[in-house]
Amino acid sequence: FLLALPHIRLEHIPLWNSSQFFLPFGILVFALAGWDAIPEISSLFKERKEKKNVDNVILLAAAVVIPLYLVFAFLGDLLGGH
Repeated sequence: FLLALPHIRLEHIPLWNSSQFFLPFGILVFALAGWDAIPEISSLFKERKEKKNVDNVILLAAAVVIPLYLVFAFLGDLLGGH
């Protein structure tokens, strides 16, 4: 990547393509389909303290994974979605 950096020209990268705005939508919907498993996993834990830990893990994982999916979806749209 660092070797190619001087050869990158921004005029070759379209910054906005309204005809393909919803292209990454399918990626996001598929990626977030695992939300259905959360109630089942949470029901495996009996104690309130264990359930609270599961909630914290779910929130932390979502805070990390959702931005990553967004970055890859929009980069895929910008770089390969012509």
